[in-house]
Amino acid sequence: MAGIFVGFWALVAAYFEDIPRSQTILELRSATDSKASVVVDEATGQDTELPTFLSSPSTPSPSPIDESFRAQLSLITRSQWGVIACMCWFAMLCFFIMSSWEANLPVFGAAAANLHWSPFAAGNFIALGGITCFPFLLANLLAAR
Repeated sequence: MAGIFVGFWALVAAYFEDIPRSQTILELRSATDSKASVVVDEATGQDTELPTFLSSPSTPSPSPIDESFRAQLSLITRSQWGVIACMCWFAMLCFFIMSSWEANLPVFGAAAANLHWSPFAAGNFIALGGITCFPFLLANLLAAR
């Protein structure tokens, strides 16, 4: 299994292309800061000032993590929430179905008249199922390029 893992990472190193780095670096500052944000363009080396939007001083500003998380959640529509709920439900369902299937393989494999599996043989059958997924993972890796 370790050899397969090393082979997988060799294929990743050979065929995977990383996303190129952005040429512009944006320096962010707090919304209550009176200074303007500065954008540094690495290609020309020039600084460009952007306007700052001040918040009202009477309201305490939430932490940046809470603020960005709320902003991301506010962009999700009702139909997207439905898709998220369905994906979570079916992922949970598949997890429990696969877990019960794997737990029952040694029991029913040993009880079947034509199999007579030991726990080791049942584990090998489960591993065989995992190995059969490997070509699909490689195909997905190559297709994602």
